[in-house]
Amino acid sequence: MWINAAGLINCTARDMYTAAGAATAHHVPWVLDPVAMGAGVDEYDAIIHDLAMRDPTVIRGNASEVMALAGGAATARGVETTASIAQAVPLAREFARARNVIVAISGPEDHILAPDGRHVVVKGGHPLLTVVTGMGCALGGLVAAALAVTPAGADRLAAVAAAHALYARAAEIAAPSAQGTASFATGFVDALSRLQDRTGAEAPD
Repeated sequence: MWINAAGLINCTARDMYTAAGAATAHHVPWVLDPVAMGAGVDEYDAIIHDLAMRDPTVIRGNASEVMALAGGAATARGVETTASIAQAVPLAREFARARNVIVAISGPEDHILAPDGRHVVVKGGHPLLTVVTGMGCALGGLVAAALAVTPAGADRLAAVAAAHALYARAAEIAAPSAQGTASFATGFVDALSRLQDRTGAEAPD
């Protein structure tokens, strides 16, 4: 399951709390995307913080969002990060340990930190990912999908890292033929759909 804080546009905090509670009670892995956490709206930030206390499996955000949620300085500008990965990683590592949650930080390279101290770095992707609205949110959805098909007892850190790697590879495939942001977005979805789920290879023409 995936809870994106931007969903407060068309649902209530109570709706999100209910969904998070049901997922946790029934051992359904879920992802929290703290969109725009730390951008300056205290009531909104408090809701995201409350959600983070309800045992998400993964928290996925940009460096500023993760820093703000983990107790660091609030540095977001709207949904955009103004913090660096290097600034966010130490706080994310401690937050992952303290809350027993996987924390994924998106950026020029993605950093995924597990409660047990493991730290996976996923390189690749393309700068066009940063200029198409909703690409970070869509990554959260893909992470949730990866968790949904991960067998019980399997390594969830590996599933989260695999989702990020697939995302980065799809961007690399789509970018060379893109004429702009719209064609990149379409090509990205096409590329993502053509990646093989077992081998990581592209599907043949």
